Amino acid sequence: MYDKYKALYDQYKCRRCLRKGHKKKFCNVKGIKCKTCGPQSHWEYLCNKGQKPSKNGNISESSNESRDVGLNSLFRESMIDAGNRNIIYYQTTRANVVGSNKIIRGIRILIDSGSETSFLLISIAEEVVLPTVSTEKLKIHTFGSQTPHLRELKKKRVLLKDPNSGSQLECNILVIDKIVGVDLIRIPSKGIASLLRQEGFVLSDQGSEDTEIGLLIGNEQNFNG
Repeated sequence: MYDKYKALYDQYKCRRCLRKGHKKKFCNVKGIKCKTCGPQSHWEYLCNKGQKPSKNGNISESSNESRDVGLNSLFRESMIDAGNRNIIYYQTTRANVVGSNKIIRGIRILIDSGSETSFLLISIAEEVVLPTVSTEKLKIHTFGSQTPHLRELKKKRVLLKDPNSGSQLECNILVIDKIVGVDLIRIPSKGIASLLRQEGFVLSDQGSEDTEIGLLIGNEQNFNG
């Protein structure tokens, strides 16, 4: 639990609603509910009640057989702003996945510092025939769930290639059947894109291709792991 709170502190995020820019005592976000502590408390992901202390007196968050992965910040935002008409833009880019069968697949990437790990769509991994390097058991806190779901996911060896510069990055990434709904990741309007170009910005996500998110890059300390 300390590590979760420390991560929120480092990113200047509220310990109640997980949004940036304010502290817990100044939080007025509605719709937050923990099944243990009741409504208007905090997200269940941050609750430490009912967890058994370890031998050293600290709260034990996960067993030796699985890793506890929290709800990524994208889903938290979509949950909080479900009734809000304001448009939220996220950091996206594009790259090519090079498969072992030499097939090159262009994908759209979401960069989400609030997610504890990275995921690639299993459909893409199968399409380009990516090799499996290991399997990992995860306790995943998914959108709308009251309890984490234990899943065993494959970790694939992925070769990413920049379509413009040609630079490459090889890494091991977990594969999953769904990352996020297409409608949640908006593409900047033509007006906004035009203004950014006038200011000298080069858009890595032009928005003229497939809008599906194929890869989510989280805040892992060792992305090559």
